[in-house]
Amino acid sequence: MDDPPLGTIVTVPQGRGVIRFKGTTSFKATGKWIGIELYEKNGKNDGSVEGISYFRCEPGHGVFVRPSQIKTVHGSELDSVGGTERVFRPADPIAADRPSRRWPPTHT
Repeated sequence: MDDPPLGTIVTVPQGRGVIRFKGTTSFKATGKWIGIELYEKNGKNDGSVEGISYFRCEPGHGVFVRPSQIKTVHGSELDSVGGTERVFRPADPIAADRPSRRWPPTHT
């Protein structure tokens, strides 16, 4: 399977969600891990493991899998605007220290 970019909607053994992290971690075995923000509360974390935050999501909605565990790629969350997919605000670790932004943005 190709290497899907951040923001891609995927299905993994734990359910469907959005890729929020790709890379190496300080936990588990070496190699590449994919951090998924799941739509349902089928995960193990909030994007943090052992005190290190790799991405942010609601508790129980985060999971890390090997790239080989991605079963299906459904496109980008941005392609789903106006469709039937649930759209999450992209994870923005830099914005964690700033006041919340209104999402989606409203235009006047």
